[in-house]
Amino acid sequence: VSDATHTQHSPLSRTEAYQSLELLARLHAWGWQDEAKLGLVGNVLHKRATYWELSRRGGDGGQMKQMPEVMAEFICAFEAVDLNGTLQQPGVAQIGERMVRICPWLSEEINSHHASKHQTIVHGDFKAMNVFVPQPGAPADTPCIPIDFQWTGLGLGMSDVAMHLFHSVEVSALENGGEEALLR
Repeated sequence: VSDATHTQHSPLSRTEAYQSLELLARLHAWGWQDEAKLGLVGNVLHKRATYWELSRRGGDGGQMKQMPEVMAEFICAFEAVDLNGTLQQPGVAQIGERMVRICPWLSEEINSHHASKHQTIVHGDFKAMNVFVPQPGAPADTPCIPIDFQWTGLGLGMSDVAMHLFHSVEVSALENGGEEALLR
């Protein structure tokens, strides 16, 4: 990687997001529905990839157990600007408790066995600061270069995509059909 060909920054423009999502698609395609490759990956890397997998977030106590209190504090912090009372509605006011109840089930649903038709190899923490993108003006065939494979393993490809769009892309890149264009 050279400063002349690549850069690393956040957030990414629509073009950079598109380039990095192309890289991600190639990674996901490598193991897509290939039980032998996925079995090997599951034996060597994380069986449940991703930085945010529930067991890493204190699923049986830790951070998840704190959600009711954390969300109550969040709601209090924004009370003054909640002009229409949205934060006080029962479904919103108890979101912390709802998260504690549903997250274990959700974690099981999205972290299925390597033989699942939806599993593939995932980066696990695919955000702007974990990918070098081509410098503006670099040749069109200059690839993105991923780094930081600490959480790589088995998972759902869309978890990488969702993290990347949420965490790494300029808001303006998602407006006026940008999000839909990036997901094609």
